[in-house]
Amino acid sequence: MYIFNRIKIILFFILFAGLWGCEIIDPEDPVPGYIYIEDIETQTTAGEGTARQNFSEAWVFLDQDLVGAFELPARIPVIAEGKHTIGVKPGIKINGISSTRSGYPFVEQYETEVDIEKEKIDTLHPKTHYFDEVKFPWNSAGQEDFEQGGVSLDSTKESDVQIIRQGTTVFEGNQSGLIELDSAGMKFQIESTTLFPYPGQNVPVFLELHYQADNSFVVGTKLYLNTGNIKQNPILIVRPHKDTWNKIYINLTPTLTRENRTTEYQIYFSGNVNQDMNNAKIYLDNIKLVTAGS
Repeated sequence: MYIFNRIKIILFFILFAGLWGCEIIDPEDPVPGYIYIEDIETQTTAGEGTARQNFSEAWVFLDQDLVGAFELPARIPVIAEGKHTIGVKPGIKINGISSTRSGYPFVEQYETEVDIEKEKIDTLHPKTHYFDEVKFPWNSAGQEDFEQGGVSLDSTKESDVQIIRQGTTVFEGNQSGLIELDSAGMKFQIESTTLFPYPGQNVPVFLELHYQADNSFVVGTKLYLNTGNIKQNPILIVRPHKDTWNKIYINLTPTLTRENRTTEYQIYFSGNVNQDMNNAKIYLDNIKLVTAGS
């Protein structure tokens, strides 16, 4: 009996020590405060084109330390108390691909001071704008919005159709561009009438584009090399987006960096009627070239 009682006492102390140790090793989880962000507004000035963006996420910073990237709208837990600086960097899906998310390099990070309390939700309304040094070389308006007298896109000899201005299906303003293929086997290729100067190696260059389409199409660059040759590079197949407008951010930087013999370049759009269709309509609006280079 004595030995049995001793064993019970030893087991009690082992169990008690184990529970006490767990209390030390696994402290109570901290209670966060929360930041709520519905969307991020962009402000533009003359020559910068549309202010309508498609920022899909917010990259959130607490006193310059990254908290994480959150798909919008988002309620973001923050482990802190008291007054802190919250930074919000607008994020995009590069080339429309979910796995290539990134902060958009051409716009300012929003910052504000927040008095964080446990379990309290602070709602932010972030605003951003393009950096002052960002350039919009498409035209004096900063984009092709199809609102002006002429259209800065023209068909090539490979194209069966032209792009036309129309006012029935429009994202913003009164006009948009329409490419209509009305029978199977038809194809199109249109290109910018402007030759843009080579921005330099590793200089960020993106094409912003609003579109609505029941047919896929290609976006690419036509490069004029210092050898006198011309090289056409398809960059992205844009998938159909029916019934509603979408905005996409197409990264031209890798192509222009790789082809460092380029002196000038054009943007082109091309495609043909998908195999399972007899006709196609592609609407374009707010075609904007954005760069930190020349």
